[in-house]
Amino acid sequence: MTAHMRATHHLALCPECVAAVDAQTSARARLRESGRVSIPDSLLSQLTQIPTREIDMTSGDAATDRMPGAFPASSIPAPMTRGRMTRRWGR
Repeated sequence: MTAHMRATHHLALCPECVAAVDAQTSARARLRESGRVSIPDSLLSQLTQIPTREIDMTSGDAATDRMPGAFPASSIPAPMTRGRMTRRWGR
């Protein structure tokens, strides 16, 4: 049975999901009909005035900019995938 057939069968039995699909379809139609969205010039000018800077995570000078409790990714153990692969292939 294809995914489309399973979904159609489920929708035939589940009024809650039918309502959710109808709501999504309606929202999609309203968004398509809403026209072009524009940003007010005043908001755009305020957004361009927000100060930005790059943080050097490797320098010793900016210790306050580093994330607390950072640890090297190499200390994270590798995930065990044998069980997952076994289930996937039915062994």
